[in-house]
Amino acid sequence: MKSTMLFARYILFGLFVVCNAIICTVAVWNHSLVQATGGQTVQVDVYLIFLGAFSLAFIFPIIFADILCTDPFSSRVWIECAWVALIWLMQLAGAAAVTAIAPRIQCSAQVNWQLLFVDQYSCSFYLDLYCYIASLSVSSSHNSDYDTVDRPRRMASQCSLSPH
Repeated sequence: MKSTMLFARYILFGLFVVCNAIICTVAVWNHSLVQATGGQTVQVDVYLIFLGAFSLAFIFPIIFADILCTDPFSSRVWIECAWVALIWLMQLAGAAAVTAIAPRIQCSAQVNWQLLFVDQYSCSFYLDLYCYIASLSVSSSHNSDYDTVDRPRRMASQCSLSPH
């Protein structure tokens, strides 16, 4: 289970970086196109720019901590599930906003909302799938064997000293 979880984690990190770089780039591109044509700025673009930049600024310290430290705080399962759930909700909100506003904007502006639509939902799907895998790995390891994503926790019987 350890190798599966690490593999899923690093695949998520790669997809997360790529998806958020695309989201941020396309949102900036859409925002600049709308401003260049003299149109009204869509607030969804501003949110997606923030979300993409925030997600990238958030994931890189986690990646570097995993590379440089032997037991980083961010590899704890509860921390992992918490940040994945938070970012997943923010990505899902962005996807819902793009879905709600895209049909109205697409007819009047020359922006590529399909790319944002697909990328937002794919990033939300990857995060949801990873959160499910993390939850499944925790529940299948009898709820107490793993305290971090990549290494088992020492059992209480191994840590206690006998009173002899």
